[in-house]
Amino acid sequence: MSLNIQTGDEIICTQRKKERKKERKKENLKLRFSNIELLRIISMLMVILSHYYCHGNFPEDSFLSANKIVMQLLSCGGKIAVDIFVIISGYFLVTQKFSWLKLSKFLSTTYFWSLSVLIFSISLFGIESLRPDLIQKSLIPITPISWFARAYLHLYLIFPLLNKLIYRLEKKKLLLIISSLLIVFFVVPTIKNVALGGYGNSLFMFSCLYFIGAYLRLYTNDRIEKNLLYIGILGLSIIWSSVIIFDYLGLNDTYYTVKANIISFPSSGANIFVLFAALGLFVYFKRMSISYNKYINTIAATTFAIYLIHDNSLINDWLWNKIICGSNFYHSDFLVVHMVVSCIAIFIVCSMLDLLRINYIEKAILSRLFNK
Repeated sequence: MSLNIQTGDEIICTQRKKERKKERKKENLKLRFSNIELLRIISMLMVILSHYYCHGNFPEDSFLSANKIVMQLLSCGGKIAVDIFVIISGYFLVTQKFSWLKLSKFLSTTYFWSLSVLIFSISLFGIESLRPDLIQKSLIPITPISWFARAYLHLYLIFPLLNKLIYRLEKKKLLLIISSLLIVFFVVPTIKNVALGGYGNSLFMFSCLYFIGAYLRLYTNDRIEKNLLYIGILGLSIIWSSVIIFDYLGLNDTYYTVKANIISFPSSGANIFVLFAALGLFVYFKRMSISYNKYINTIAATTFAIYLIHDNSLINDWLWNKIICGSNFYHSDFLVVHMVVSCIAIFIVCSMLDLLRINYIEKAILSRLFNK
């Protein structure tokens, strides 16, 4: 007969294991709420709305109407949504470990839709009319054709290192790093009205957004979140006001009739006011009380694919100027209606396509690879 006697250290270890299990259960329950998933859906709609105006062949003139202004205001959400997606990643990934399953899902989704759109484009336009560099990017899974997919892939590969840094730093030091990155990659570019480009800048900017999401997960409180809500309102107000002011200036200055000049300020990914608006929206939905909804979560799981499908450079011009043809409604009273309905239709069609891929391809393949 043997007695199982635990030492003091063993008892402490056992208690810690029990506490960790309780924390994981609580974590799983939190992840089941659908408020952030609803934000993913709305953010993707914001991206599509921005592409309606950015990719549409709208005339660059001084014509001004209420419908045109509303269209421009609705198109300002693209970069806000990008910031939101990365902040969400930091908020959730800071408590997680690197997962080969998640990486495989990311690469398989990216590669599947790159190949699918490439095949569709060849059948529609002929291979001789496609740009060779876009064909090459479509065929190589580790260099996705989408800039966001490339930047996010780099972020996911280094997020375990970012997590180690976050947990080793004190709260004040983490806040100091965030403040420094904000000044370099958001405040200074906003003052100079320049958009930073390149993989290096995107990685640093995404890392800054990741740190912000992680900080909100680990150290947020009611006072911080209320302040961020006010900051979000300020950011969105400045962005929308800039569009209206630029349109007004365009009545006498042709510089402000050029689409790129009108939306360069509010649509820049390096704009601090865009980040303010993103933070305000994130906190608003984070504080929203929505219980688990399987339909919201299921649709939200397709948002990345929706982006990959509809914003592929191979079909951009065809989609927006041959199928949607928003510029035909430029002087119409139904411009905003056409914009909203078209973008919702794109969202629905792309979401349904990816649901078919998930249910009939992804689950079958990944279940064999990972045996779960």
